[in-house]
Amino acid sequence: MGPRAKPGEEDYDVVDAMKMPVTVIPGAAFFNQAEAHMMTRGGHLDVAVLGAFQVSEKGDIANWKVPGAKGSGGIGGAMDIAVGARRLIVCMEHNAKDGAPKVVKECSYPVTAIECVKTIITDLAVIDVTPAGLVLREVAPGFTAAEVQQFTEPRFIVSERAQEMKLARREA
Repeated sequence: MGPRAKPGEEDYDVVDAMKMPVTVIPGAAFFNQAEAHMMTRGGHLDVAVLGAFQVSEKGDIANWKVPGAKGSGGIGGAMDIAVGARRLIVCMEHNAKDGAPKVVKECSYPVTAIECVKTIITDLAVIDVTPAGLVLREVAPGFTAAEVQQFTEPRFIVSERAQEMKLARREA
């Protein structure tokens, strides 16, 4: 899908996960809910990318409810995606608004799925979840592995091949 639809160009049959109207780019494909469930529950997803509130050092993901928040949360299809994808990548900010780490020893938020995250990509680092523990693969420009560790609750292993993230430059 493309960016959010401009006012007056909304098509409420084409929405993102937050029910916001979006645009369609070339190559997009549509399918119904039954097919979506068959893909997620049938093991047909090679890779999935989800956001999260927390990820544990074992690869547990918490992404559907903030403790104490009103309402029942928004579990949606996240459980199915988390356990159905062969490889789960989480993209999130490294720390919460209050500075608390989001890469944690154990999730304190309600867990969506256990031991399913393979890679965590944040604004500070790329971290792989392995049987030996968390492995720091890349750090953001201007940061060191030691600085990233200060913002991360569990200890991580620094890969021998750890490098600086390569960020795309925006054309003006």
